[in-house]
Amino acid sequence: MGNVTMCYEKYESDIVQRYGVDIQKGWPVGVKFRSPHKITSLDEAQSLQGALVAGECRWMKLSKKEQDRRGRVQREKIASGEVVPKVRKKRSDAGKERGPRKQTGGKRKRRDNNGDSGSDDEEKENTLAKRARKGSATKKSVASQLPPTFKSKAFVDDSDGSSDIDSDDT
Repeated sequence: MGNVTMCYEKYESDIVQRYGVDIQKGWPVGVKFRSPHKITSLDEAQSLQGALVAGECRWMKLSKKEQDRRGRVQREKIASGEVVPKVRKKRSDAGKERGPRKQTGGKRKRRDNNGDSGSDDEEKENTLAKRARKGSATKKSVASQLPPTFKSKAFVDDSDGSSDIDSDDT
């Protein structure tokens, strides 16, 4: 099964029907079946935690017969209007043919009146020029783009001529 994301709003279709499992059999009485994140009562949260820890509330595999029965009941509820399925919004360009992605920046190839983008020689020259530009970034050119840095001297001359070590102390 792998990683499954729990969906409480579409539980019957996304969890029960798809995977054939159910957790509601041990769900505590008096606690509405919803995301634990939406439980606002401390008593309900503790009741649910107690049922999960004790093993009363756990995932159970449904038989094929039970899964079919649940699916049939869910379809009847949808048909009667008791349950309204959550439907995604239809795309605004649904049914239309979509072309290639539009370029958002950079230079586009200039096309002739007949739709041709130019000769093969021009394309080769453009490709070679592009490769040359990519490879032209040397250490020197990159270093020239950085802000100036200050280098310290290896040895600092003392301006007054005295040293830290006195010759008398040795």
